[in-house]
Amino acid sequence: MLAQAASYIATAPKSNRSGAAYWQAVQDVVDRGSLPVPNHLRNAADRRMKAHGIGVGYKYPHDFAGHDVDQQYLPDPLKDRRYYLPTDQGYERTIGERMAYREGQREEARAAGRTPRNPVPGPTGEGAGMGAASKIIRTREESRRKLADTAKRDAGG
Repeated sequence: MLAQAASYIATAPKSNRSGAAYWQAVQDVVDRGSLPVPNHLRNAADRRMKAHGIGVGYKYPHDFAGHDVDQQYLPDPLKDRRYYLPTDQGYERTIGERMAYREGQREEARAAGRTPRNPVPGPTGEGAGMGAASKIIRTREESRRKLADTAKRDAGG
């Protein structure tokens, strides 16, 4: 099985586009320094922060058709920057076609003044989706703390 994987990787079409995208992003950081995260992506730790636009207007991509939504993720000076530009070689051709299709869908939605909702919504309610992960992690950390406290107490500390 490992030999098959090694053979596949060795004979697969190669590209340096991911690496080039990474280094372009690094160069932007070096050239521009730390830039502010768009307000809608920031966490409004206190409800009063929302009055200043912090955490307001975020669109959860999985709530939309194709799990994709027209939304700015980069800081304003970089908002139109596109780092990864796939080639037409191997699987990158499929990735490029998918990216072009999604961009076309976003253009259509923009022109129509709408963003289509996901026709197959995910789980809802208490403990649904990614919210369940934070609850599980919190529970695990509480258990670890209790175990550490018990071990410390048993050791006489």
